[in-house]
Amino acid sequence: MRLDKALTLLYPDKTRSFISKNIKQGQVQVNGKIIKKASFLVNEQDKITADFQEILSPQNLEPQKIPLEIIFENEDFLVINKQKGIAVHPGAGNKDQTIVNALLYYYQNNLSYFKDSVRPGIVHRLDKDTSGVLIVAKNNAFHNYLAQEIAERRVEKVYRALVVGKMEDGLIQGKIGRSFSDRKKMSIKKEGKEAVTKFRVIKYFPEYEVSLVEIFLITGRTHQIRVHFQAINHPVVGDCVYGNKKVNKFFKDNFQVKTQLLHACRYSFFDENNKKYEFEAEVKDDLLKEDFFV
Repeated sequence: MRLDKALTLLYPDKTRSFISKNIKQGQVQVNGKIIKKASFLVNEQDKITADFQEILSPQNLEPQKIPLEIIFENEDFLVINKQKGIAVHPGAGNKDQTIVNALLYYYQNNLSYFKDSVRPGIVHRLDKDTSGVLIVAKNNAFHNYLAQEIAERRVEKVYRALVVGKMEDGLIQGKIGRSFSDRKKMSIKKEGKEAVTKFRVIKYFPEYEVSLVEIFLITGRTHQIRVHFQAINHPVVGDCVYGNKKVNKFFKDNFQVKTQLLHACRYSFFDENNKKYEFEAEVKDDLLKEDFFV
């Protein structure tokens, strides 16, 4: 059966046109591989994964002069230290003033999937209020290569966060899927996607009962860190969606914290020639520095 027809049967609430556009823009995988042809034939045994997104027409994406902090750049990709408070790409609630709008201003057509995607150059994402390393693809070949490396868990992604309570080094496992009660939120669900988070404690601050932790993402699900740490009752400080309201109020009143204290500090991978690339993004938020409370 054609892939678009199969998905229409699986998702009767979606139009075939909507599904076809999502397929063309790389939002559907069959057996772990991105398929961009709606006519691709699938069998009953195939595993189909769809991450449907609101489709905006490319002509509606406006290039905007927004400052970008470039860590590294070559002919295949660039690395940005993304500031918090800016969405990576346009979508519901963020029609412009995103990283993509900035990329269109500075790089024009020199981005992957420019002609058929509303997310040119974007291989992976960070939440709007999460800062740190973001890798942008400048051509389709590198985009496809890195996407596959991420899918096969050969990319190391390290974060830093301030979380509630005293912790010990550990591992969090819990499948993640969309919440039934609020489709904008994620939650631990038996029918969700496998998610694994490893972490170590950098320092515990007893006077504020919070821990600075280094986090190693084994998988990369939407809101994974925030959902996993909430699930073990150690939510990220400042997280307005999954956090502890009492703790958030204290840090807002005393330290002007308005968003989650979460930063993508390091990202490493090997290219097709087995050359290792490792990038670190400077921590700008003082509360994520080891000596802030000293």
